[in-house]
Amino acid sequence: MSTLNPLPLEQLAPPLFHQQVRDWVQTRWQACQDTALPLAHTATASSRGTSKPLAREIYAVLTSHRFCKHRPLNPETFQTVIQQALAEEKPIPVILGHGPLKNRNGCASPQADWAELLTFYQLACLDQRVRALHPPGLSVSLYLDDARSEKANGVPPQWTAQYFQSLVNLLRETRLNHLIPHVFSFNQLYIEYGVETFLAEAEAQVREWEADPRNEAAMAEQHLHAQKNAPPGVPVAWSLEEAAHRYRVYLRAEHLAGLWERPDSLYARYSPHPGFWQLFTLRKGQVGQPWQGEGCLLLNPHGKLEPFLLTAGRKHRYEVLDVVETGIPSLGFERIPVVMESLTQERVLS
Repeated sequence: MSTLNPLPLEQLAPPLFHQQVRDWVQTRWQACQDTALPLAHTATASSRGTSKPLAREIYAVLTSHRFCKHRPLNPETFQTVIQQALAEEKPIPVILGHGPLKNRNGCASPQADWAELLTFYQLACLDQRVRALHPPGLSVSLYLDDARSEKANGVPPQWTAQYFQSLVNLLRETRLNHLIPHVFSFNQLYIEYGVETFLAEAEAQVREWEADPRNEAAMAEQHLHAQKNAPPGVPVAWSLEEAAHRYRVYLRAEHLAGLWERPDSLYARYSPHPGFWQLFTLRKGQVGQPWQGEGCLLLNPHGKLEPFLLTAGRKHRYEVLDVVETGIPSLGFERIPVVMESLTQERVLS
């Protein structure tokens, strides 16, 4: 949250308000750039003695309430991976599941925007905490489930390819590719892991799961997700129920193929999956997935700025107060919207 000025922002004249927003944004943009810089010397595992206590300390940082919504099911597995990285004095490898495209039912642009940037800034803050204990820090690989979205929801491949490239560009321009050096397409990983050879087995297991009455609530929720993620203006040859079923089958095939089971990496998600380490997105407490909406700043009731995800479901409850020039020349980040709750209708900055 911005605390640069003691006055609530809605009481500021437009030029000062715009400067407050620019300061807020540029501070975080620069912090992303600084993730590539080495930290001052910090004690390594070898200089601090046994790596087990240090691994536990790092695990506590990774799963703290500042960064984590849900802790992993098996903390021992996490600590084993951390200990191995400490012993080799290498970055701790993290595989982070990520959406494959912007939800075009609620996003004007198909490109990664402030939502992704501020989410990766939050991740960079976590990396800084880890680097204070283990200077190599984290090394994050993004897993974009484009193949599953294409095969389940009928998403055109050119849509996922466009988003993929926009993420690569964002990471390069912010220098966050030091923290996130790899972005993987599931189309690539499906071939590497032979996922489609497991489809028949996955189909049988999913049919059995669907026949269990105890799973009706979960199926209904997944149907709603299929409806939310249906690509607008694209004819799909199957129903929403079939889309949800196909999603379950391909997800199960991924697990059977071992795509989500590598023993040498920590697995994280931004969406809730049982047993997975779930990270916050734009800020502490925020779990909205950045690909589901547009990134902006919220002017909260206390007159402070905070990162915000404007989804299709939220647009009727919030209004755009202003669109501010950021002073950042990078394509797509020259401006940032500032929103406020629609209940506060006074546009004092007009």
